[in-house]
Amino acid sequence: MDRNFGRFGLALAVAVLLVGGVSKGDDSSLSNLPQAVRATVERETKGFEIDDIDRDRDNGKIVYKVDSLSMDGRSSHLEVAVDGSLIKEEKQLRRKDLPAAIGSVVEESVGDIVFFRITRKVSSGGDVRYEIQGDKIDSEINLVVAGDGSIANKNIKAIDRNKITGDGGLGRCRELLIELRYQLKVAAFGDSRGAHGINARYFLGEENKKFPMAMNFSSSGAGLNREKAIIEDYLGLAPNLEWVVYGTSPRIFNKYYDNWGGNPFQGGSVYRTDRMCWGPWQQSSTKPVPASAIKGDMAGPLGYEVKYAVRNDDYKDADDIKDAHKRLRRGRYEFDKKRLRAFESMIAVLAKRKVKLLVFTPPIHPVSAGQPCADDDGTTREAYDELVSKMRAWEKKYPNFHFADVNNKGRHKLAGTDFDDFDHLNDQGAKKLTLILDGIMKTIDASH
Repeated sequence: MDRNFGRFGLALAVAVLLVGGVSKGDDSSLSNLPQAVRATVERETKGFEIDDIDRDRDNGKIVYKVDSLSMDGRSSHLEVAVDGSLIKEEKQLRRKDLPAAIGSVVEESVGDIVFFRITRKVSSGGDVRYEIQGDKIDSEINLVVAGDGSIANKNIKAIDRNKITGDGGLGRCRELLIELRYQLKVAAFGDSRGAHGINARYFLGEENKKFPMAMNFSSSGAGLNREKAIIEDYLGLAPNLEWVVYGTSPRIFNKYYDNWGGNPFQGGSVYRTDRMCWGPWQQSSTKPVPASAIKGDMAGPLGYEVKYAVRNDDYKDADDIKDAHKRLRRGRYEFDKKRLRAFESMIAVLAKRKVKLLVFTPPIHPVSAGQPCADDDGTTREAYDELVSKMRAWEKKYPNFHFADVNNKGRHKLAGTDFDDFDHLNDQGAKKLTLILDGIMKTIDASH
């Protein structure tokens, strides 16, 4: 089968401090490389975008270490000598990139498999090997095939997909998604501001309360990498999904804010089972599931009833206001190109699936209005304006993309009494925000 990890995966990129006059991140850095090194790098990174180049010394000799990412999430690492010779390479391949002879060896050895991950490794001695992970419905397979086609290692692990334990990093959301995937229409995402600020219960009117059709996948501390992985790898399993709602706190694009996130999904038996829709996914029913039939805690993903109550505003005291303004005095912001590319990739995936995407800026306490920074993560007012500009550009480029600047640099419709703290809504604030978003979605639906 012509499937492999590259379609689903995301690779982690580690920011490296570059030395020796070589700059970071884009192809212009190639101009600083010796001609022989540049030729090798360009050849070996074809189809990838260079993320880091590091000039280093290994056993007294200068080497160039290059990390790259492809648009479909595959990673590449290579080390090149000054004369252009390839010292070492580790690159994730697509199925179609696997040499035909190696592919034939795999088929003869284990039969027809779904390729999960293919990694080509070249050692300092020039030896080539292919590390191949693949799946069948009843087994997981690991092979190491040498460049000459000989099998260096073979391991086949029998597995019962229905008995796999663990949540694959999705927590309670995985169980609910399996159970509700045929009726899911709205999926919400964000970091802690999304987890506290979106109450999925208040999407889609009263029918959603009886037969849950909306889920909140947001997680405190979550980065763009986590949310992108769920959207691209899991939401395709919900065939009736109509909307993705994403709270884009400006910090998710800030190069100086460490919130890219790890790879909680793309590894292990849970993810490998889920991406193929095997095991428990095959047992799910298309019959609508009422809220009364769902067991376990639903409060986070599906929401909860909110009783309005008068709350206190933490920023009424003059000293508290002064402290808040102090936190918003200075900022440092630079857009991370990798994160912008990743976000646009996510938009494109949803566009192909004909799923609408509503992106909004999560509200910050109104005490932030008029300050030099729009967020205490370092987002300057200028950076905030640039973020809005980029969102408006995507809105023109992608028909499925819609943007709402809810926060508006602190000048929004929510009161200080709707906040638990500086940048997180309380229960009544979450209900108000969700109803605002629901209204925007209804207006867009009505206009199409």
